[in-house]
Amino acid sequence: MSIFPWAEDPPGTREFPAYCRGCSIPIRQLNAASELWEDPAGLTTCVKARLEDIGGGRRPDFVLHQPMPAGLVGAPAGAEP
Repeated sequence: MSIFPWAEDPPGTREFPAYCRGCSIPIRQLNAASELWEDPAGLTTCVKARLEDIGGGRRPDFVLHQPMPAGLVGAPAGAEP
């Protein structure tokens, strides 16, 4: 068994063409066939609830990153309103 340490991509090698509608950080689609979007840390989830609200039944603990809707700043290029 081999172990390889994970290393981040060099800065500027990955483009993030959109912004998340929940947390406003840059995101990119994992691949053309996927509906998942990831942030620069490689996470596909967007934390939405305060720590004291998690598990209280009022809001989800997290949602998936989703790009801004077409027509808004941060929408993916080519998105039509």
